[in-house]
Amino acid sequence: MPPIEPKILKSLQKEPYYIRNICLLAHVDHGKGTDRLIASNLIISNKIAGSIRYLDSREDEITRGITMKSSAISLYAKIIGKNETNSEYLINLIDSPGHVDFNFEISAASRLCDGALIIIDVIEGCCSQTISMLHHAWIEKLKPILIFNKVDRFILELHLSPEEAYIHLLQLLDQVNNIMNSFFTEEKLRNLEKNELLEKQETNVINNTHSLSYETISELYFSPEKGNVIISSALDGWGFRINQFAEIYENKLGIKQSILNKTLWGPFYLDPKTKHILQPKDLKGRNIKPMFVKLILENIWAIYDSIILNRDQNKIEKIIKNLELKIPRREILSKDPKCLLTSIFSQWLSLSTSVILCIIEQIPSPKKSQEQRLPYILASSPNYDSVPSYIYNSIIECSTSNLSPVIGYISKLVPIDIKEYPENQKTNIESENEIQKIQFKIPEMSFLSYQTDNMKSSYVSMNNELRFFKKTLKHAENNCFIGFARLYSGVITVGQELYIFKPKYDPKTPEKNMSKIVVSSLYLFMGKELIPIEKVYAGNIFGIGGLEKSILKSGTISSLTVSYNLSSIINNTPIVRVAIEPKSPSDMEKLIEGLELLDQADPCVQIQHEDSGEHVILAAGELHLEKCLKDLCEKFAKINIHVSRPSVPFRETIVRLKGKTYYILQLFINILIDSATFKENGILKGIVEISVPLANIKIKLRVYPLPQNITEYIYSFSKIIKNVYMYSKINNTIVTDSSITDFNELKLENFKKQLFEKFCSVKETDIDWTKIYEKIVAFGPNKTGPNILADNTGTMKKLFHNNININKNITNIDSNFHSLSFNEIEKHINTGFQLSVLHGPLAEEPIHGISIFIESIELNNINYDNSKIGQITSHLISSFKDGIKQGFLDWSPRLMLSMYTCYIQAPSDVLGKIHAIISKRKGRIISEELKGILYSVKALLPVIESFGFSEDIRKKTSGAANPQLVFSGFEILNQDPFWISTTKELEDDGSIENKENVSRKYINDIRKRKGLFIDEKIVSRAEKQRTLKR
Repeated sequence: MPPIEPKILKSLQKEPYYIRNICLLAHVDHGKGTDRLIASNLIISNKIAGSIRYLDSREDEITRGITMKSSAISLYAKIIGKNETNSEYLINLIDSPGHVDFNFEISAASRLCDGALIIIDVIEGCCSQTISMLHHAWIEKLKPILIFNKVDRFILELHLSPEEAYIHLLQLLDQVNNIMNSFFTEEKLRNLEKNELLEKQETNVINNTHSLSYETISELYFSPEKGNVIISSALDGWGFRINQFAEIYENKLGIKQSILNKTLWGPFYLDPKTKHILQPKDLKGRNIKPMFVKLILENIWAIYDSIILNRDQNKIEKIIKNLELKIPRREILSKDPKCLLTSIFSQWLSLSTSVILCIIEQIPSPKKSQEQRLPYILASSPNYDSVPSYIYNSIIECSTSNLSPVIGYISKLVPIDIKEYPENQKTNIESENEIQKIQFKIPEMSFLSYQTDNMKSSYVSMNNELRFFKKTLKHAENNCFIGFARLYSGVITVGQELYIFKPKYDPKTPEKNMSKIVVSSLYLFMGKELIPIEKVYAGNIFGIGGLEKSILKSGTISSLTVSYNLSSIINNTPIVRVAIEPKSPSDMEKLIEGLELLDQADPCVQIQHEDSGEHVILAAGELHLEKCLKDLCEKFAKINIHVSRPSVPFRETIVRLKGKTYYILQLFINILIDSATFKENGILKGIVEISVPLANIKIKLRVYPLPQNITEYIYSFSKIIKNVYMYSKINNTIVTDSSITDFNELKLENFKKQLFEKFCSVKETDIDWTKIYEKIVAFGPNKTGPNILADNTGTMKKLFHNNININKNITNIDSNFHSLSFNEIEKHINTGFQLSVLHGPLAEEPIHGISIFIESIELNNINYDNSKIGQITSHLISSFKDGIKQGFLDWSPRLMLSMYTCYIQAPSDVLGKIHAIISKRKGRIISEELKGILYSVKALLPVIESFGFSEDIRKKTSGAANPQLVFSGFEILNQDPFWISTTKELEDDGSIENKENVSRKYINDIRKRKGLFIDEKIVSRAEKQRTLKR
């Protein structure tokens, strides 16, 4: 049978009922390889399936053995029914990475699909990334299929009996279903809370909460009898569902297939004498194995035993005969047991057949899926209610009519070498031939050029032609981008004009964030190869060309100017930062162009061009950073670069410590602070009076630590706070209870309610936090951060309450004070607040968890020229900013480290090495739990100490442990950065070098990187003679 012809795949696009769109989701190294499915289409051989990793086309993917990008391939499936009726299906399969650094690739893949294959290693079980994948499938409303992979490890590594393996599978299935139940419970409680808010408001807001029906709830759980669980060994090429064995044993046992489907899994037993199915209560003390063990697992165990564990040629031939398999004699006598094992299982329990049948039966077609999924997605689109209803109906129906509007989503841009385009491969060969012809002619023309003027002109023409062809080929070496897309409605043809919407598109203002494109090409994805097509119908995953100048990372395509914004949210926040520069200064232009291409090609990377001329790359993690730098050097810029040491974010905060005085180094902070202002009593700390002499403005402020529960809540809901500012700015008013209906699903009201409860829960004696909520003027930095500016004077505009009294706590206001109004002063105070919390006094890192209270504002009469207003405002901002820093240092300043949560699964013999490595890198173990034969270790590790950690763990444990690092937030480093050893401490602990101030070291490193002053000794030991290196 030859490989599937492209014309067959093209013809199957037209009918959405016969299309299945699915992605593979799993923890790293749990066996997501798609080679077995690809081999079913004869694209690769069955013998190399599982080892070639066909969809991993990058060099670093092959070297590391992990997937680092999402790739798609279109597969053909032909199903022969019982009545010999043939049904042909098109399966669009997307393979996604399992490493946590590439979660954004999972987001790009899952939005395009209707279902997901969730793959779990039966030995390692549900790892951190497995739970994340399940949650992602839940959020995207994908229909999941569960695959228990690597069951061969039960036999070959753990040497478990079939009954022990069955118990392990039962426990693992319960664990997965408990995770799914937690997702359902969380969503149900959230929906109830939203409904309560709607009833409380008594408004006419439409409830867009799509509650799940009880029929749908039952489908959420995995159960082998429902057919949504596959038990497999991808390496050996076998996999099965319960219904396959139910069909086999129907005639042998004389039991209906429908009954066997329900009893082959679970506490059901087969009486060997009567052939009746028994329940536990019917056993009456008899030792009978469950049907799943007796009828299924023992047969699989017997094959492994006779071929690998205890080779027995007679048993092998008997198994082949009983199963009625056609195995070549050379393979039966082969000395390679894996070759014979794969041949037997590929005919008896073919993994590709089981998976494809399961996909066709369990995963909904695009038409059915869009009826179920799209209401959730469309309801989250901004101002979705302003889109005409016929567009909604066309999407829900997955209309393939030429008259239907074109609506599609581009999840990312895939960089493709132009020379690999199908259209350009022939052109490039012809161009090379033309160049060779011209090069042969030029020497002859050069030799004869002195004879006639006509000859000279021909020589010049030949040279110009040669330069043109070389320039064309050089341009062809550049990279172009193909959109990775899904069409939800309509038909797209090559040459068609469409509109593309950027992620910030709003149908109320359609002229913004929108541009027109012409579809230059359309493709089917076949791994790293592309099949050009003329049309794409609704329900298909495809590639689209002609987008390079119109889209940066993702967007929505439409034939109308007013439509839905389907862009999904990328959750990964870049955490690792490096500065780069070319080794050769002449390559700077190539570097800038390469960075622009990298920014388009990677959905998560961020590129910053600083005012100082520095070029910065921000990546999601160490592995993601390595991938970006490799792509930049080898694919996009094609130059050599210098890369700085990675830098990570820090935060600055204050804590309450009584009875201590801190000696601040004046030159280090560069702020004049009188040591007498430091108070022993925490109640009086942080009070600062600032003045602006030019305008006779005096402001009294107080800096105070923000309670931890309030800080964490504000930090978690920064996006809601951003909506508050946007609404206030657009409507020029405060956010009141009557205005919250403009926000989707009343998120703002819920935020306000919970924030007020957080303030009320604080038990402080010196501050009444219940009243602070009503006095909030601003959040910062960037108007969304976990710091607050509160007004105790009652004169400033509040975010949530408008109780301004301009005369309270404002003294000596002149009615002629028109040159600098109070509104302008309020604006400059807010600016000073935002700047001060953006750049803290320790290392100019953002401040985290402080509150600023305006206690009083004094404005005195003064006559000054309007020309001095600029000086006055700049002095006011800088004075207010320095006042906050002074109040900050009045407390006990601390540095906050960005932290990773580290998940490691490893055997007991390497736990000691893991503990030593984590301790060496200033991390700590949180929990350690035995799960099966492996220990699950959870630890916290500073991001600054994590570089090279994964490689170190793998080397020290000889590959037995592979850590997963997930960013978990910021944590206070409880060490005074200004600690100086006293004489007594030096006597007790020895030299100061033996007790390193880690906090001070980090601060010095940050300040050195930023070019700030560092108070350190250049000469540490003046009495030591200098030794010159020869």
